[in-house]
Amino acid sequence: EYNDATNSKDQAAIASTNRTLSRVSELIERMSAQTKVDAWLWDVSSILNECMGRKERALEDLMNEYRSLQTQGWETNEEQLDKIIKVAKSITSIYKRMESRENSTKAKFLLNGLVRKVRSAHMDDGKIDSLLQPLEADLEAFNAWLQKASTPGEE
Repeated sequence: EYNDATNSKDQAAIASTNRTLSRVSELIERMSAQTKVDAWLWDVSSILNECMGRKERALEDLMNEYRSLQTQGWETNEEQLDKIIKVAKSITSIYKRMESRENSTKAKFLLNGLVRKVRSAHMDDGKIDSLLQPLEADLEAFNAWLQKASTPGEE
């Protein structure tokens, strides 16, 4: 609704959706202050912050979700691994849109660490390749961007 309201330039609709988003944001903040925060709450908060154009806060929420999902044995738990890969792709997507060397380096380290941990837990498992292939492609893209950015005279 927020995107529809802003696209239509309907001031009443924009004000209404802004109030709704503010209320939801306040509710999430109260929930996170009063309870042990589960990964799903960070996920919802990141989506909300992204919708509101707050990339930095959305990124913080995604990083909190990423860390909270890394419980013992996550590397070999297929459901947890799928969730972590999804969150890592969301994180790197935001980093990519920020288009800075510093953020690209952060994305590179995040992806590299994730791929290394999963590969070491699945040494002889060929099916893990299909799961890691998109992450490795993203890692290659960040490496190429960083290489290009560090080459003088090229833009």
